Amino acid sequence: DGRTSGIALGGINLEFIQPDVDAPEQAVCDTLVFEPTSLQRAEEALGAKGVLTRRLDKIEPDPALLALRGFEEVELQGPQLICKNLLLESEFPVPMFLCEYVPKLKQRLSASNPSFKQPHGRVLSITVQLAKPGAIWRLSDLGYQGNIELLQAESRFGAPSVIEIKFERGPVELQGIDPGFTFI
Repeated sequence: DGRTSGIALGGINLEFIQPDVDAPEQAVCDTLVFEPTSLQRAEEALGAKGVLTRRLDKIEPDPALLALRGFEEVELQGPQLICKNLLLESEFPVPMFLCEYVPKLKQRLSASNPSFKQPHGRVLSITVQLAKPGAIWRLSDLGYQGNIELLQAESRFGAPSVIEIKFERGPVELQGIDPGFTFI
């Protein structure tokens, strides 16, 4: 368990998790979170491919955290739905799920939000380190990465991790991320 926050990067969400215990020394990207055009259609399509799913609504009761997310004073009086998640019950080479933000947050967290100083456009590709070469097909075969190309790099370590996210408008500089990870 831990606190979470996310930002939509144009077809995929970058989710940040601050674990309550055993936090890593450096941030790593180890889970793919895709932003579906329709959670219902995604659920039906995954079911047709034999992928078991489970819905999980994320509800935030904390008024302070709701305020940080941009909720109005009247909305702080009670718990608010943040997003609807579709968790995949089947095994995949990289942990992943689908996340559909409520419209208010989807607009606020969108990479095209004018309040972000440098929107970088859509994500073009994601490179994932995997211990088993060729395993990336299990993700790309689902068809829910949209126009995002999923690439694979062989890993010397057991745990899968995202090592690169490529945007249509070029490099992105970030601090505090694992040095093996790049935004390009």
